[in-house]
Amino acid sequence: MLSGNNRVRDDVLDASLDEHVAPSLGGVVTGNEHKIYTDPEEFFRRTLITESMINLLENIVNVVSEGKGNKVIVLSAFFGGGKTHTLIALYHIISNPDALNVVMQRRAEPESDKKGVKDVIEKLRKVKDEDEVKIIVIDGSLSALSPSPINPLKVGAYEVNTLWGYIAHALGRYDDFKKFDQTLAPPQADNIANLLSNRRLVIIVDEIAHYIESLYNANDVKLKNYAKNVVLFFQLLTQALAALTNVVLVISLPVRFSREGVIEAQSIYKGSDVVHSLAEAIGRVSAARLEPVKPNEIPVLLRIRLFDEIDHARAKEVA
Repeated sequence: MLSGNNRVRDDVLDASLDEHVAPSLGGVVTGNEHKIYTDPEEFFRRTLITESMINLLENIVNVVSEGKGNKVIVLSAFFGGGKTHTLIALYHIISNPDALNVVMQRRAEPESDKKGVKDVIEKLRKVKDEDEVKIIVIDGSLSALSPSPINPLKVGAYEVNTLWGYIAHALGRYDDFKKFDQTLAPPQADNIANLLSNRRLVIIVDEIAHYIESLYNANDVKLKNYAKNVVLFFQLLTQALAALTNVVLVISLPVRFSREGVIEAQSIYKGSDVVHSLAEAIGRVSAARLEPVKPNEIPVLLRIRLFDEIDHARAKEVA
């Protein structure tokens, strides 16, 4: 039983959300999720800014503003580990840095973290005032944001069949990658670098393991080969990023890395080597690895998510 003047958030008691699965990044981008996920301020009212999230934001802002920091960042955790939630937060922050102001008004985060948030807001706002920071989102669970040979994206006079074709299309340069897209052959690292050069860009990738695995397990040699080419593409993409200044890739993978670098894939992906190969391919560059949520952050995370108001005085009395 709750003690004191505590108020549970309305959406926590909303029966219509009981059967709603975890939000998808693609659903947020396309506007098909609940308002508590699509509205940046509503989202951050319910979201703890974790230590990993601050590190992620600081790194990305440094890359797009000064070209300093890791160009490849891997969010590694199994299902329920906070990967997608962190990517949704990243998408909102880059799109609307001021949405983070709601974090500054509450008591949950320590002052040191709030200072980090404030610095990120100011630096990102300054960068966006000077130049566009473009975001490309790939969500492997949504064909509109991850076209494939069996679910191409139809755009006027052409169809996009691959992830590399999709990135070129998003940048308004599909013709440059048309031959690679139509043949399902990944472009070389120099082709990718030429496509992405001279721009400030954040590429956010989620559910890519699901995307690759479903294609690899299809009873079709063409699709199986394409799945292998996707793994190769990400390896080439990470190589290309090393030669660029203001482009960063943030990708989630359902894996765990040990201190020795050994990779453990989530159980549903242990039947094949595709996800392991992808993690290894990306790991060949100096990628930063982040665990979205630390165990000690979970109590505060739940408190922010569940309660609209907390009686801090009463909490101290019963502590």
